[in-house]
Amino acid sequence: MKARTFERHQIKILLIEDESGRASSIEPILIRYGFSSSILDDNIINFSSLIETYDPNLMIIIFFEKNTFNILLEDRFLNLPILVILNELGQEVFDIGNKHPRSLFLIEPIDEHTLLSSLNLLLSRKLYGFLEVIDSKQHRIKLNFDKILLIEADGNYTRTITTDKVYVRKITLKNVKNELDSSFVQINKSQIINIDFIDKLDLANGVVILKGKKLKISKVFKANLDFTLL
Repeated sequence: MKARTFERHQIKILLIEDESGRASSIEPILIRYGFSSSILDDNIINFSSLIETYDPNLMIIIFFEKNTFNILLEDRFLNLPILVILNELGQEVFDIGNKHPRSLFLIEPIDEHTLLSSLNLLLSRKLYGFLEVIDSKQHRIKLNFDKILLIEADGNYTRTITTDKVYVRKITLKNVKNELDSSFVQINKSQIINIDFIDKLDLANGVVILKGKKLKISKVFKANLDFTLL
């Protein structure tokens, strides 16, 4: 397995291929459109560690191996957009890939316009107007963004708070951020708020009132609100 990262405007793409060298047709396109590349450490051979170490905004995988893709079906990776490029797509592969809510499959050969359109589609957060959470019966449900007031970190878990319920999910706040759109802003190291529910904002004193609840804005994240509400 070979891996390389590409970065442009804070978008980090993790490109992983097998030993076939098929990424040679993809890499020039990414570079042509302004992505810079870096070869990843060959010592990182564990797939999940690779993802966690380089924390990409999107992955391009140019091979399909069942056990590898099953790792991407873990809760912690379900928010990660994945573009899988294959030379053929069988029913078994399609069924497995279809379990990931943010995956897209392309069949070779592909041109650069198809590639870039696919990347834009996967990176368009507004296409995902919901957050997957776990209810009290351990059922996975899709919670619309407009129902969410606040998301709080609790170690490796998050608490998603609506007007009348709280949902707990085993996922870090850092990973949840990738599932949200521009209505959500992080205000401190442990809280992300939905700005549509702001009652009062006092940036001078670092305070926001959200549906009657007073929350503290840390100095590090103050610029997030300042910029978002311009």
